[in-house]
Amino acid sequence: MLAGYTMKAQTNTGAVNPKITAVYGTHVNTLMSQDPQRLTLLNQLLTDRIQIMELDQATAMDKFPALSNQPVFNKYVPGLTVDAVYNPATFNPLKYNLSFFNYGDVGYWIDGTNKVLMIRGMKNFINP
Repeated sequence: MLAGYTMKAQTNTGAVNPKITAVYGTHVNTLMSQDPQRLTLLNQLLTDRIQIMELDQATAMDKFPALSNQPVFNKYVPGLTVDAVYNPATFNPLKYNLSFFNYGDVGYWIDGTNKVLMIRGMKNFINP
């Protein structure tokens, strides 16, 4: 978190989102009990900050780096793999080691589609 700022999010006391569990595996309970704000930030990321947008494929390819060129976030689940083909019902952006907590917006072209994964920057979710 940025020094001197507070988040516009509430602590989530409910169940852990399955997308978070898929990436953190057996470490999820330990990580979340040691750093409960991480759960809040990850839930906010999934519910409020990540959007899938449609663009024509040529524009998407030209303006945004390909998602397939981004590393897999397999720190906690070494065998973690990403889907070979984009499926909106199962897509888990947390499987990628992306710039989730940049101040500004970031986008990634989802290979083989006319879709862009947009991550709204932290500037939209902090109070000075």
